Amino acid sequence: MRRLVAAFPHATQRHVILDNYGIHSSRLVRYALAEEFHGRVVLHFLPPYSPKYNRIERLWRELHANVTRNHRCQTLKDLLRRVEAFLRRVSPYPGTNASLMPAPKRRVA
Repeated sequence: MRRLVAAFPHATQRHVILDNYGIHSSRLVRYALAEEFHGRVVLHFLPPYSPKYNRIERLWRELHANVTRNHRCQTLKDLLRRVEAFLRRVSPYPGTNASLMPAPKRRVA
């Protein structure tokens, strides 16, 4: 937060959008917001489940749709290989639109 305030010294408020990770609303953060930043930093929390706004949720959805849903892997090792291959294919994420990627061809046994 100090870096944010220093980066925009003339702004009266800095707005930060974040997820609901517990540390973001910890006692230390609340104390800093009240005692050190005096309203100059305002936190806006995303809804607990908001795939529309949270890119990682989109990635997990695509991973599930393309790899883990109804998979036919015989071993956990095979499934993990497919997961790793998918994540390598969409890397770097963010910046990659995984939802536009074609699903991998599945072998029919």
